[in-house]
This record gives sequence, structure tokens and C-alpha cells, in this order.
Amino acid sequence: MSSDLRELTVLAERGEQETILGASKGSEEPLAVWTCPDPVLMTDTARIGALAPGLRDAVHALYGTYPRTVRYDGVEVAWSPMRYPRVWCPSIDTVFFARALKRYAADARSVAEIGCGSGFLTKYALTHGGSITRAVASDINLDALACARDALAGLAHRASVSLVCPQPDDPTVGFAGAFDVMFCNPPYIPRPGERNDNPYEGLDLIAKLARQGRSLLTERGVLLLNISSLSGPEPERWLADEGWTVRELERLRVPLKVNAVTSGVTPESRAWLAYLRERGIVSGGEGYEFWHDLRMLECSPAHTD
Repeated sequence: MSSDLRELTVLAERGEQETILGASKGSEEPLAVWTCPDPVLMTDTARIGALAPGLRDAVHALYGTYPRTVRYDGVEVAWSPMRYPRVWCPSIDTVFFARALKRYAADARSVAEIGCGSGFLTKYALTHGGSITRAVASDINLDALACARDALAGLAHRASVSLVCPQPDDPTVGFAGAFDVMFCNPPYIPRPGERNDNPYEGLDLIAKLARQGRSLLTERGVLLLNISSLSGPEPERWLADEGWTVRELERLRVPLKVNAVTSGVTPESRAWLAYLRERGIVSGGEGYEFWHDLRMLECSPAHTD
């Protein structure tokens, strides 16, 4: 992904050039196979499906080859669903978040990520934050922590890095401290019964951060949060009620491409989508039935001075 998010290029490594693209001897340099202008997804199946058949099939084959490496602004993470099950590959949310995170990381000495997933954002902060001496990355999924551990292995000399695995039902975020920048790309799609049966979904993590996040920040610390237009008014109301000052940094309109929500194959996905329709927070767009706005928020504790 280009640093301005205006181009996404699918590259084939040497072995893929030979096994998928038919080269007798692949080049050591990655081969650019397809460039997507103004990308709205990291894997845009609608645009890929509209390519000429041969190119379409080659791109599909490359996306199905693992490990997959995502590169953005000098940072990369390798991911495989076989090695790290239940961990999402860095997505359009991730690079959208990274673009906003960069200037905050530059001046920070301590950072914490809640829900680190692949570890891309923590790695990005450490790479672009030359003064960071302490970092915490947490996730309730041990597979995510394994992926983050591998992603951060080469940065051990830059800062003291701790990986934390809170219990899913822990009423706290699972660690203590005071951080200059805390950041979270949380689940942001509301669903019925979310607080009772699945800690990986719903808005509960946002509510927890609204309640507890201030105690984890330094005097001038900030919380960076990515939410969605699907989230409805609750997140900003929770933050306001807990004394946060919230500023929207930027937004990006993207398709809703979460199969557990939109597939309609299972009773659960049909019920989830019906719930969103009842709330009036789904809308259509080109190539995909549902679209939403990603919203990067800067959240600061209200100061009296």
C-alpha cells in the first residue's frame, strides 16, 4: 500500500513467479502484478473479479498463497491463517489507522495497543517512534500474540516490549501503567447480546476503554480509536460521559466485508444483519451491498487548566 493510501499493488515473490505465473526463473525482486487505484479494501474481490480472466485468476491465486506479507510505509508483517488462526491479516482499517498514528508515535516515549491482532500497529509505532522506550501490546487471543511476537522480533533492541493476554471476561484492560499514546482498532459493529456471548465482537471494548482509558494515560496522553459509522452514537456518548474530549481526525468510506455479518448463510449472520438494518446503519454502494465510514478519533482526557 502506498503511504498516501492511493495505490495498492499486488506483488509476486520469486517462488510465486515460478509456481503461479509460469516464470522459468523468478526474479529476486518482487514482480508487480496488479495495481489498484484508490483502494477501499486490501482484498477487493469485486474489483479483482472485474479484471481480464487471466489476470483475475492470477491475482486470486496470489491472494491464496501464504504467508502473505502486507507492507506499508516501511513496515511489513507476514501472516498466515494456518499459523495464526483467528487472527485477521492487516486490513484497510490497519493502514488507515497507521497513517494517523505516525505523528503521535513520533513524539511518544511510551505506547500501548489494546487488541494488537497481527502486531502491525505496534510495530509501526516502534518503527516511526524514535523516542519510544516502552511498549505494551495486548490481545485476548493467544494466536494474535504469537503473530505480534514474530512481527516484533526484530525490534527488541528499540524498546522494552511486553505482550499481555487479558482474560476475555476481565473487567479491566488487563495491564497498568501510564502511556503517552494508547491506541485501539476495536470491534466496532454492534450486535445483539454482544456483552454476553462473544468478546471478539460488538462494542464492549470501546465501552471499557471509555471507562478505564484515562487511568492509563500520562498527563497529556491521548487515546487513538478507530470506530465506524455502524457503531452508532453510543461510543461518543460513552466517551463524553466519562470526561473525554473527542476530535475526529479523518474518515474513509469502505465496504463492509465481514462474512460473519453479511454472508446471510447462517441464522446468526442473518440476525446480525437484520439488527443493523433495524438500527438504520447500513447502506449500499458500488461492488458491495453495504458500505460504512471508518472514523479515526483522537480522545483526550478533559483538563481543567
